[in-house]
Amino acid sequence: MVEETHRELQALHATYGEWTDLGVYAPLKNLVLQLYAWVGLELRDQGEQGMYVNIPMTPDTVPSIAEQIEFKRTAEEHKGP
Repeated sequence: MVEETHRELQALHATYGEWTDLGVYAPLKNLVLQLYAWVGLELRDQGEQGMYVNIPMTPDTVPSIAEQIEFKRTAEEHKGP
């Protein structure tokens, strides 16, 4: 995924100044959608209403108890007065 992203960014850089619309970002968008799918997120395009994101309840998408405790601890450390 990192190598593909690097290649796409190089291609964008090589054509900078020749872009005619935002379609030049389509390859990067596709890589991001692949990454989301890889981590278990399900995205559905709803046209004018935007995107629907479903995060299924799986061990991959729900933090463990240890991760939740660590998150709470660090959040409290960064809390303002």
